[in-house]
Amino acid sequence: MKRLQEIGFCILVLIAARHLSAQTIPSTASVRAYDVVKNYGASGSAVTTTGTITASTNTLIVASTSSFLAGQGIFVAGAVSSAASNPAGNLITLITGVSGNTITLAANATVGVTNALVQHDDTVAINDAIAAAFNNNGGVVWFPTTGVDGIYRCSAVANTITGGVLTFPQNLVYINVPTVQLMGEVEGQTNNNGLSLNPGGVGLDFSNAPNVAGNAAISTAPFVAAGSGNYASIFEPVNVMVDNMIIFLPASTKIHGLLFSNAMQASVGDRVSVLPKADASGIWNQPQTGSIAGVWMPQAYNNVFNNVGSAGIFSMNHCLVAGDHLRLARPDLTTCNVPLWINGGFDVVAGTVTIENSPLMVEMNPSPNNGNQPLDITIDAESWGSGWAARGTYDIVDTNQQLTGIVRYKLYGAPGGFPSLNINGAGNLNFMNLEQPPAYVSGITGCGTLGAASVSQFNSEIVGTITGAPTGSCPAVLTFTQSFTNGWSCWVNNRTHPGATNTVTQASSTGTTATFQGTTISGDALNFGCTPIAGHP
Repeated sequence: MKRLQEIGFCILVLIAARHLSAQTIPSTASVRAYDVVKNYGASGSAVTTTGTITASTNTLIVASTSSFLAGQGIFVAGAVSSAASNPAGNLITLITGVSGNTITLAANATVGVTNALVQHDDTVAINDAIAAAFNNNGGVVWFPTTGVDGIYRCSAVANTITGGVLTFPQNLVYINVPTVQLMGEVEGQTNNNGLSLNPGGVGLDFSNAPNVAGNAAISTAPFVAAGSGNYASIFEPVNVMVDNMIIFLPASTKIHGLLFSNAMQASVGDRVSVLPKADASGIWNQPQTGSIAGVWMPQAYNNVFNNVGSAGIFSMNHCLVAGDHLRLARPDLTTCNVPLWINGGFDVVAGTVTIENSPLMVEMNPSPNNGNQPLDITIDAESWGSGWAARGTYDIVDTNQQLTGIVRYKLYGAPGGFPSLNINGAGNLNFMNLEQPPAYVSGITGCGTLGAASVSQFNSEIVGTITGAPTGSCPAVLTFTQSFTNGWSCWVNNRTHPGATNTVTQASSTGTTATFQGTTISGDALNFGCTPIAGHP
């Protein structure tokens, strides 16, 4: 399990190894497999060294050439001029030869550097594997750990079309939609100070990728005008699956993690983590502002289901941006300004999610204003940090009251107090506090005697009976054990003498009561059922 521990006022993420028994690469008899090391020349290496190169040359002198091979990608810090797409000016190129302590590069340095960081870069190899799977009707892009460290560094400039360092090709063909799986051999791990990935698990390390706002570690192509057919525009025709890896982003990241907003369908598995690298002190800062997301799910309005398993998303501005038909299997959303952002759509977001040390639970983006957005979610929310991470309240934000359905929640807190919930105008949602006992009818006044069957289940009616009604007017007032801001909606019928002349209906309601009014005959028994109107208990 992923475990979180507090260091100072910020959050430290310790992701322990889980399910470390090696998986078997899928058989090519059942699905095409694209091994990024064996077939495409990725290194999967955690090795770093230092190097010196003169401007306008391609000869790099390094402290050690261990694990560097011709045909592999290489990173030389600061060896090209800074640009908007590459602010740090890092040189990413291929190795054409290795001799002694000299590495010959495919491209010249434009800036001379001395004792600069040198490490592997697997961007080109992985992108080649993704493109091959995509262009051959799908398959598994396999990231092995057997025989390598399992750390795949990707630091190249982002693709100009997709904005992704790793990217799926752009394709206008809308038929035979491929399914491409990015699959690690085993689950990834970080060290206990959040500064590096641990060899032995699969890590995709983007910590030295250009930290340019709006780009992404992994991205599908944006929607584009269709050349022909029935669609004026289409989304990227690809189904994406990711599992068994850590996505390691730059410190104080300005780039998205998994940007799948334009995919047809996406699934993020149980053994995925997305998080920024810690700063130099070994801790995470408060998340960046701006619409930067750890995971952004598809919004193609295409009536397919998308899934996020018990993945971990940490220290982002937006942890998870929900798309259409999203199913949540308890992802862990921690230390994010907005843990769950609903970005507009027509289809239900359902399931269970864990939220920790974040100021919001859910925020509905008011801009699309696409009408009702149904929810059916259960949230476990916990605040146990100090400083910025300590939360006195959790907020639901729905400016245009577009959210409908139900939010079930539990709020946990550190010793000294539990957080509360603010709903900020989300007036069309039902809320159920799972820490409170079920509501029931505690008493009746004015007419008859309360029967015994009056206990509710969450989000269902409180049902019961009233016996011993008099002849004539029967103004019964039920009192409930929980108060709901918008009151109660009830039905009632006369089971002894049904009919128009012996009709009882609901006359009014408050947060804790419901009043029935009508006429009965002596001894009549009434059935009733009451449900809280959308609101907060």
